[in-house]
Amino acid sequence: NPDIDYITLRRVFNNLENSMNSKVDRLMSKCLSLLIGFLPCELQCKGAIEVLRVFLILPNFQMFDNPKYMFDVTVPFASKLLSLSPECLTQIKIWWLNISVTAFARFISIYKLTISELMYISSGTSADVVRSRREGVSRSLQVLALLYKVNCSAKSEIVPCQKFYIPEIMKRIPLHRDYILWLQQGGNVSLEGVSTGLVPFCNFPFVFSADAKSQLVKLDAKIQMQFAIDEVQQHNFMSLFTQNQVLAVPFLVMLIDRNNIVSSALSQLIKLKSDKDFKKPLKIVFLGEDGVDEGGATKEFFLLIMKELTSTKYGMFRSYPETHTIWFNERSFEDESMYFLIGALCGLAIYNFTIIDLPFPLALYKKLLSCPVGLDDVADLSPTVFNSLTSILEYENDDLEDVFMMSFEYRGESYGSMFTVELKPDGSSIPVTIDTKESYVSLYVDYMLNGSCERLFAEFSSGFHKVCSLKVMSLLHPKELMALVVGNENYDFSELESTTEYKGEFRDEHKTIRYFWDVVNEFADDEKKIFLKWLTGTDRIPICGMKDLRLVIQPVYGGELFLPVAHTCFNLLDLPVYSSKDQLRNKLTRAMQEHEGFHLA
Repeated sequence: NPDIDYITLRRVFNNLENSMNSKVDRLMSKCLSLLIGFLPCELQCKGAIEVLRVFLILPNFQMFDNPKYMFDVTVPFASKLLSLSPECLTQIKIWWLNISVTAFARFISIYKLTISELMYISSGTSADVVRSRREGVSRSLQVLALLYKVNCSAKSEIVPCQKFYIPEIMKRIPLHRDYILWLQQGGNVSLEGVSTGLVPFCNFPFVFSADAKSQLVKLDAKIQMQFAIDEVQQHNFMSLFTQNQVLAVPFLVMLIDRNNIVSSALSQLIKLKSDKDFKKPLKIVFLGEDGVDEGGATKEFFLLIMKELTSTKYGMFRSYPETHTIWFNERSFEDESMYFLIGALCGLAIYNFTIIDLPFPLALYKKLLSCPVGLDDVADLSPTVFNSLTSILEYENDDLEDVFMMSFEYRGESYGSMFTVELKPDGSSIPVTIDTKESYVSLYVDYMLNGSCERLFAEFSSGFHKVCSLKVMSLLHPKELMALVVGNENYDFSELESTTEYKGEFRDEHKTIRYFWDVVNEFADDEKKIFLKWLTGTDRIPICGMKDLRLVIQPVYGGELFLPVAHTCFNLLDLPVYSSKDQLRNKLTRAMQEHEGFHLA
């Protein structure tokens, strides 16, 4: 613990700053600049570690918040911090882990503000100023990278990953150019080293908002799709001059039998000969049904097949009723290749910009991004198991062995029968004691989330990354990847209303439309979730918010006896022209109540 009284420190600094005038202000700026320059980069003796506390004290001075002092104070401080020896920097990181959330967040806000200010370069700015601003941005990003790594290394995040977002980036740089530059430079996320050159912001993806990252994923998908289409066109052109008259199709067309949706889909995925076939734009054709897939059939396909594959019918996943989540069933009778195909389907959903109902916990997305999983992830599956393991860790008496009567075994359930797995050789005869409880919990969690599903997850991951580029996925935080796959619950119905399109006589000011939005906004939270699932097929929304739902409402005629009809595959609502708000509420509520599961209009 750095043992710094931040409350007193801030009060002292505030009193000092309140008594300053312009002359004292300039003098303090020079003094701070000199002090920063004299700070040590290496420890000369053991007692010198106390000097490092200055790195925690100085940023509380309000000059760090003032863009006027960026080049005198904030950027030089960043340079000095980055030049610390590994030993000194390690000590700083340890202290960062133990300071208050407010103090830690202040470091983040200082350098987010600095980056936002330094990025603004007006026309006519000299080359020297541009160069110094780029250097300041680079060094500030490096400091944020250190803070981000510390935040991720904490047992639980000190601050949410959203605290590192810098929204101004989307206004100041063309994302597509930054991404292309990043790919040209290798496409690897690297938080090490300082460069004063043109550094892609993709090297520091934690500063991108969820909206920005969603755009990057879509950009990557479009690039990959275009490459696949270009290759098909080149193949077809060359076929004109050879004896090979077999023309390739520029789309991944899947013919789906509604009565055998899983077998018809998986049999076609198995037959794909090239990795690039997965990169083609997906088109779904339901056998015996007319129409061209403009997105609706694809959405319906994923809704139906994911519901089928995650059901108990196939036994591929174990369900956890407490949390309504699933995990890999280590005792499944299905072939391991099935998990590859399910992973590929999940990748195809992201690749084709479709939210799916996949009730996995955050741990899956951590594993897909090679992030470690731990005890906290167990809580997302089974709070009961989490509480049991936590109670073992928190028990301090020497009679733990007699009280818990546990051995080094994992206990599970499969198809109604209990089974055990030894967590170490001869684990069934090794009791858990006060001295071995940490080892037991660690082995238990590792087996539950890793060991039990090692081969199954490897197949799932292989299928997923067959479609989704490892490079673009590396830009995402696990929570962001999860939101891309299954959406989130950050509801904002005013955003949905403001982006809704109306057909026919309907307008924003039409009385039936006003009744409609009044009723929706008066719904309780649970009713809003039911409404959203009735309307779109899922109660989750896209990572960028409800504006991406692109709702369309059109009038239908024939009388007020008819119920509203939701075409879930197109986010299209047929709304009768009701004459009263009460009538609309009754009909809409009845339509929602009669909706069951994944009814698709």
